[in-house]
Amino acid sequence: MSMIEALQKAEAYPHPVGEVSLAETHISWVFLSGDYAYKVKKPMDFGFLDFSTLAQRKHFCEEELRLNRRFAPQLYLDVVPVTREGDSFAFAGAGEAVDYAVRMTQFDSESLLDRKAAAGELQASGIRKIGRAIADFHAALAKEPAPDSGITPRPGSPEAAWAPAQQNFEQVEPLLARAEDLQKLDAIRQWSEQSFAGLEAFMRQRLENGFVRECHGDLHLGNMVQIDGEVVFFDCIEFNPSFRQIDVACELAFTVMDLEARGMADHASLLLNTYLEESGDYDGLRVLNFYKVYFALVRAKVTLFQAHGVPAEELAQHAVYPEFLKYLNLALGYTRGESPFVAMMHGVSGSGKSTVAEAIAGASGAIRVRSDVERKRLYGLAPGDSSNKDIYSREATIRTFDRLAELVQVITSAGFSCIVDATFLHREVRDRFVTLATELGCRARILDCRLDEETLVRRLDARTERGDDVSEATVEIMRLQQGDRDALAAVELAYTTEIDASDYLSGDQLDAVLESLGHTNT
Repeated sequence: MSMIEALQKAEAYPHPVGEVSLAETHISWVFLSGDYAYKVKKPMDFGFLDFSTLAQRKHFCEEELRLNRRFAPQLYLDVVPVTREGDSFAFAGAGEAVDYAVRMTQFDSESLLDRKAAAGELQASGIRKIGRAIADFHAALAKEPAPDSGITPRPGSPEAAWAPAQQNFEQVEPLLARAEDLQKLDAIRQWSEQSFAGLEAFMRQRLENGFVRECHGDLHLGNMVQIDGEVVFFDCIEFNPSFRQIDVACELAFTVMDLEARGMADHASLLLNTYLEESGDYDGLRVLNFYKVYFALVRAKVTLFQAHGVPAEELAQHAVYPEFLKYLNLALGYTRGESPFVAMMHGVSGSGKSTVAEAIAGASGAIRVRSDVERKRLYGLAPGDSSNKDIYSREATIRTFDRLAELVQVITSAGFSCIVDATFLHREVRDRFVTLATELGCRARILDCRLDEETLVRRLDARTERGDDVSEATVEIMRLQQGDRDALAAVELAYTTEIDASDYLSGDQLDAVLESLGHTNT
C-alpha cells in the first residue's frame, strides 16, 4: 500500500477519526480528518519550487508554519512527521520519519470567502473587514528593506517585478493563434513595457523606503476564511521568497483584481478605499494598475495551462477559452484609463456625503479621501480613534485641506479619479480645489448633498449614539456649520450637481451624477 493510500486510513492518525478525505493540488496532498487537516508536500522540483528532498520538505513545512502563524495561529498548529513501520504509515507514529506534514485546524469549506462571494453572501461589511485586515497585516510587518539574500534578481526590486511579467508574455504568446488574441496580448505587452520604464525608479524608491515586506504572496478570496465573524488569511507562499517579498501595493493589487475578475467591481473599490484609509499609502496607487495587469495575465496563463497539449489553432473551442479570454480582456481593460475627475462633496455634517461618495466611488472606481480620516492621521490618530478639540482648530483645518490637496495630486497623477469628502462650506476652499483640478487637467464637479433639517438631526443623533463613524460631528456642530457657510455662487452652480440625499443615492440619481462627472457606468 502506498503512503498516500495508507494515510487515508483512520488507523494512521493519533486521534479518533471517522472518515478521511483527500484534497489534492498540483504541489500537495491535504488529508481531511475531521478536526484536523494534514498537508503533505509532493516531492517535486519546478525550479521556482523545490520539494524534491526530505530535508527540503521539512524545511518548507516549518516555513509554512512560521509564515502562516503571523495571521492564522488558530489554524496552523505544528509540523508532524509521517512515520513508517514496515509497510504501514502514520502521522506522528513511532517509526522512521519518511516525510513531514503541516497539521492545521480543519474548518468548514463553506466559510471560504470565494464560496461566500459565489453565493452572493459577501456583503460590504465583510469587504471592509478584508481591507482592514490586509492593512493591519501589512502595518505589522517589518518595514526595513529585507537584507540582500543573494537571490537574483533581488526580491522586491524592479528587476524582480519585471522578470515574471516578461515571462508571462513569453509563455502565453506561443499558445495563441487567433490574430485578435495576439493583438490584445501585444497591446498589453507594450503598455507594460512603457509603464515599467516610467515606474522603475519609483519601484526602487519603494523598496528602499520599506514598502517591500514579507507579505502573504497569494492573497485572493480562496485563501481567506471567515471564522467567528472575522476574516482569517491562510496558505501564503512559503516555497519562494521572491513571491512573497513584494511591495504591499503588489499584494493589494492581487486582491483587488480577484474581486474585479469575479464581477464585483464595487466591492473591489470598497476594499481598495478601505485599505487606503487605514494605511494612508496613496502613493502605492502609482504601481497598482501595473500589478493588476500582471496578475490578470498570470491568471490567463494558468488557465491556458489547463489546455496543455491542445494546438493553438483549436484553443478557441476548448472549455477553458472563455475563462482565459475573461482575464485577457481584464488585463487589457486596465491599460485603458479614463480622464480623471475631481469631485468635491458639499454639505453640512450628517447630510450623507460619505455614503454618497462611497456609492460614486464604487460605481466609478474613484478614490475617496475623507477629511475626517486625514485630519486624524495628521495628528497620529487612526480613523476609528476618538480625538480632542485641538485637531479641529483653524490651523488644523488648514493643514487638513493642504493634505487633501496633496492627495488629489497623488491620486490623479496615478490615473485615478478623486472624490474629496469634506464639507467644502467656504467659497475660497472650493475655488482652490476647482483651480487645482483644472491645473491637473481634470474635470471638476461640486456634489451638493441636500437634506431636510429633521432627517439631519435624526441621522446625527443616531450616529453619535452608535459611535461607529470616523466623523465626530454632532447636531450642535452641524448647526454651527449652517450659520457659517458660503452659499454656492451662480458661477459655481454651472459645475454643481445637486443630490437629494434623503435616500442617499438612488439608481437614477447615481447614473445622473456619473454622467455629470464624465463617467459612464457600464
